[in-house]
Amino acid sequence: MLLLAIPGMIGEAAALSSMATFLPKLHATSGGRYGALLFATYAVVLGVAEIVTLHATP
Repeated sequence: MLLLAIPGMIGEAAALSSMATFLPKLHATSGGRYGALLFATYAVVLGVAEIVTLHATP
């Protein structure tokens, strides 16, 4: 499951590194919080998927 998420995380990091280009009026702290929210969401989704997979496998 992690292998499926890595390309999205790389793309997300690329988009967040040039956030000022995409959203010029966004404050830097808001961009950082948004990035942290996205990465935390990835972590939660991957954690839940791992737990479900471990419990489903006999």
